[in-house]
Amino acid sequence: MTYLTRAALLATGLTDADIRGQVSAGKLHRVGRGRYTREVLKSPRQQHLALARQETGILGLESAALLHGLAVAKVPALLQLVVPESSNVRRRQDKCIWGSRVNSDEIVTVEGDSGSTPRQEPAKV
Repeated sequence: MTYLTRAALLATGLTDADIRGQVSAGKLHRVGRGRYTREVLKSPRQQHLALARQETGILGLESAALLHGLAVAKVPALLQLVVPESSNVRRRQDKCIWGSRVNSDEIVTVEGDSGSTPRQEPAKV
């Protein structure tokens, strides 16, 4: 899947109004703040995974389970990230960030992407 940033789209000569128009027409699909794809994302699971694959943080909880191809009861509305050596829980526009201790042996890679193990141990994206 190819991802396009707002900046890249603007550099091609599109305006913000053009981008909004293409999203409304179904020619572009928003996968996150300022991030788009031209490919159709048919389900909330696909949308969540598209956003997760662009993340540079550490996936955890249901977000990591989805990346591993595991079934979850409900696709989370927010991307779930883990910050090592922190005890805070923060919410951002499209993310919920959890603080947790992360050991290097808990970090795994799945199909070129990273996510946590089924035991919800975080892994670097």
